[in-house]
Amino acid sequence: MYNMLSFRFKNKSPKTKMIIKRLLVFLLTLFLCVPGFTSFAATEDSYQAEIDEYQAYLREVADQCTDADAKQKFEKLIEILFSDEVKSKFTSNDENYKTIKSGYTIIKDTVRDTCGLNAWDAFFGSDLNAWNLTKQWQSKFRTDAEQLGIEYGNVFNNRGDDQDEVQNASVKVNILTWNRDQNTSGASINNNERGVISNFLRSFDGFSVFTGIVSSIAVALTIAFGCSNLLMMTSDRNLSDEALIREFGKMLFGIWFIFNYKFFALLVIRLGTIVTEKVLIADFTSNRGLIVYKCLCQSIVELVEEKGNIFNLTTFTTTGSAGAGEGIGNVISNGLSIVTSFVGGGITQLASSLVIYSIVVEIGVRYLFTPLAIADLYSEKFRSNGWMWIKKLFACALQGAVVYAIIFATHALKNSFISTDITTVTAINLTMIGMFAKSRQIANDIIGVH
Repeated sequence: MYNMLSFRFKNKSPKTKMIIKRLLVFLLTLFLCVPGFTSFAATEDSYQAEIDEYQAYLREVADQCTDADAKQKFEKLIEILFSDEVKSKFTSNDENYKTIKSGYTIIKDTVRDTCGLNAWDAFFGSDLNAWNLTKQWQSKFRTDAEQLGIEYGNVFNNRGDDQDEVQNASVKVNILTWNRDQNTSGASINNNERGVISNFLRSFDGFSVFTGIVSSIAVALTIAFGCSNLLMMTSDRNLSDEALIREFGKMLFGIWFIFNYKFFALLVIRLGTIVTEKVLIADFTSNRGLIVYKCLCQSIVELVEEKGNIFNLTTFTTTGSAGAGEGIGNVISNGLSIVTSFVGGGITQLASSLVIYSIVVEIGVRYLFTPLAIADLYSEKFRSNGWMWIKKLFACALQGAVVYAIIFATHALKNSFISTDITTVTAINLTMIGMFAKSRQIANDIIGVH
């Protein structure tokens, strides 16, 4: 059987072999890429599975607890922490629940309600056990959250709220889609970050006078190129009736292509935006909130494993003093968080915005001058400047997917470290900015243009 297939392939023409090889490479690439995207999309499910395990463990501890008062408080804590009300805060689009600071608030409220404290006692820490539980839980929670890249809450960015720089940079890529107005979870995207390519290109309909002039010049160039080829063939005495008909056919095809350039240009751009839309599979916003919630559950489990009865922490401790401005360590940590966020968040978002806006403008400019660029489309087969222009237009529309891939890869690199100090985080963020500048080159290499 193998020999038969090999014999048949060897007897194919070179052109047929090339087509078969490219088809096989495409299918292989498709099968290799799909599982990777699927596994990344399943990250939210993996977080939820861990949360369910933490809940099951705490219920087991509560069932085995012999102290009636402690058992009652364990059950109350589980009821509050794993309630739909608390969980929904971290899975919503509310940016107030994506930082360490928001976790502190939930811990304080949970301990207060679990121990039955009134607002006065909770504020002044009259109950020493509850005060110790709050501080030690906050300490473990902060350690777990910082290891996963969660920031305290003093985050600088171009929108003025507490968002992660990766999420802010990635959401900007939505602008490079056709008209995307919802993220992967179905939530509405901010009006300033929705897909604009469709409306952007439609606005060029008002430039009919300019496009008419460009198209006229392009037609004139097409005729000139055709006549030039005819003169060259005449001088070489290669002009036959068949060659004459072929050259006139090429000229007519070139002129027809120019008059219908909008359809083909929009088709190429649309294909690029489709690739970008398909790559935008991750929702950093919802995942980030879920990570904070997972750290809340994980940290209380770790505290129970370490202390046992967490409702009888009679030893006075200042470990994990976590209020805003409480303790020199937190002041320094929060200060470093601001510096890291400025270098990483503000500049990263500014760089990504500049790249993405420049791509949109370039798509518009290339769209306007397409008739002129494709005047020699029919010459030199698929090696003409016109075909190169079409391929570069596709690469330009595809650049959004490359920018997102850079953000995703940088985010994965940052999360691959067990812990990251300010130097490492800043270096990774600056690397992301440098890669933004190479996104066009990568897109061109993908399409095969230089």
